[in-house]
Amino acid sequence: MTRFVTFPQIVVFDPKSDGVTFLAGVDCRCIRCILTLNALVRCFSADPSDPIGTFHRYRPEIELITEKLIRAERVSGDVLLISEEDVREVIGERTATRLDVSYAVNEFGFGWISNSD
Repeated sequence: MTRFVTFPQIVVFDPKSDGVTFLAGVDCRCIRCILTLNALVRCFSADPSDPIGTFHRYRPEIELITEKLIRAERVSGDVLLISEEDVREVIGERTATRLDVSYAVNEFGFGWISNSD
């Protein structure tokens, strides 16, 4: 059972995977998370020329979605590929908007999200 999920601040656009890659610390292991460009454009109204900017604007929401997918055991090996379908499964059919989440960054650059789900 997953207890702790943290998110280091590192994020990059990877043209090979056609998505934004970021890390999640899950208990004592590191998961490489890839949010597809298609998911960013269709679910977060991203400008395809600025996927990193969109990621940062919606970072708390993306991390909440990611945490829910991790807790649902959707990780394959040490990779979590997050598609448009995955995002819509968590947020519904609407386009993402700012969610009511608690988010903070500690002195080590790790963020966390608290919710009651």
